[in-house]
Amino acid sequence: MSMLGCVVAHRLLTRAAGGISIVSRRQLRGRMSIDKHRCSPTNMCQDRGMHHSSPTALSPAYPPPDLKEREAPTSASEHNTDDSAVLSHSEDIMNGVPTKDSFASLPPEWPPPRAPLCRVLLVDKLTRYEAYLREHHAQCEKARVKFPNMYKTYVIHRRSSELIQKLLHQNGVEVTVYKSLSRSIEMSQLAEFDAVISAGGDGTFLDAASLISPISGTGHLPLFGLNTDPERSEGRLLMNKEGESIESAVQRILEGDYTRLNRQRIHITIKSDGSPLGSTSPRSVTMATSPSHAHATHHPSPQTTPPSTCYPAAAVEKRASSEDGQMMMWMMLSHRPLNDVMVAALEAMPTVYCEVKVDDREPERQKHSGIIICTGTGSTAWAYNVSKVRPSVVEHVLEAFADSQSSNPEAQSAIRQALSNGGRDMVDEVTEAVNSTLVFDPEVPLLRWTIREPIENRVFQVSKSSGHAHRVSVRPLSAPLYLFLDGLTTIPLNIDQTAYFTVDPQDALHTAL
Repeated sequence: MSMLGCVVAHRLLTRAAGGISIVSRRQLRGRMSIDKHRCSPTNMCQDRGMHHSSPTALSPAYPPPDLKEREAPTSASEHNTDDSAVLSHSEDIMNGVPTKDSFASLPPEWPPPRAPLCRVLLVDKLTRYEAYLREHHAQCEKARVKFPNMYKTYVIHRRSSELIQKLLHQNGVEVTVYKSLSRSIEMSQLAEFDAVISAGGDGTFLDAASLISPISGTGHLPLFGLNTDPERSEGRLLMNKEGESIESAVQRILEGDYTRLNRQRIHITIKSDGSPLGSTSPRSVTMATSPSHAHATHHPSPQTTPPSTCYPAAAVEKRASSEDGQMMMWMMLSHRPLNDVMVAALEAMPTVYCEVKVDDREPERQKHSGIIICTGTGSTAWAYNVSKVRPSVVEHVLEAFADSQSSNPEAQSAIRQALSNGGRDMVDEVTEAVNSTLVFDPEVPLLRWTIREPIENRVFQVSKSSGHAHRVSVRPLSAPLYLFLDGLTTIPLNIDQTAYFTVDPQDALHTAL
């Protein structure tokens, strides 16, 4: 039975039996609450680099153990991420909301940034006003008159960004400003910073996160997000919420007074088989003109603009197949998406025809409009808005459920009475109960996958349209597909390639709230 069916049946049959007890929204939120921990001073230690899961925990189709990152891996004895050790209650996790308590083994605590901060990289939002001036080579005065609201938001952001820089300078912190989505930074520069601060909204935060890559040796850098326009940007990933001033948030960064959150990211490897050596290499990367807001209802269309990220598109390694000796190429993407990856056609219209494999299940050939793979951080963003149940749908289900109880007049009467008397509360309760199962802890090393608009008929079936997984693979079957990473980066996936999506706890992004 589906989650919606389970919730409806539980609520309504409880009422029909005479035990009409509705769980309040506050109680429901309490059950689904996510534990967080406060940041406290700990012994300083060096970044231990990338860690790869034991090869025995991966199916043979996944990257071979000799495919290494450019940093020394942590030994498996230090940090075991084998599935049998990680999952203590796998059935409960896959059928419910994953929490940190469900995992027997999680990565050790990461050290706080070096205190006091000496050098920080400030990733400054590229406002729509600035983007317009740059794209159209327009004059400032004319643009102000033509787009007064756009200019107003630019001024608000500019003042907030300058305030952040001023506060940091006053506390002896050297600030290097990097304009989001604009220019490149040398790897050697990034390694010199103590932390990265994003000034803007959730989209700027995502762009800043893309700069921090284990491959480049910057995976240890913490990322602090500051909202420069709280009136117009919700800033779910940022520190200054609920009326907190920028001054207060900056002070908390300097004093280490924040809640630390190690957000999991998506590890992507692309395997090319059947291609002559050399024909498959890191392809051009296209960037969106503006990043998708981390928790909005849409992603922008990719545009062919110069990449703003400073890392190489991928680390490439050639190896011989153990089966037939054919040479293959593996591409490990440097960009570790924080929110989600959308696998789809470049244009909106074409149907996606691909093979999808989830964990150890049998591969399934499917047709749909795309697949979204998200982390716990991204589970409140695009993937949530695609999957959430609307109250109107729940109301229709309840009415249909009542109609189906003709053989049980008492239950049918109780359901219809509940719908007619205070039925809205009941609809809202069931809606919230179902939708809350879509969101999970950002620190949990799991993925959630969602099939968009699956096509089901006599020929094609989708056995399950969403769920949690340790690993997902996608292989195009008829035409090239594209990977859209956090609405920022677009990477092509040819029909001779397979994309593998996993979560490595050592890829976690160190953030603060």
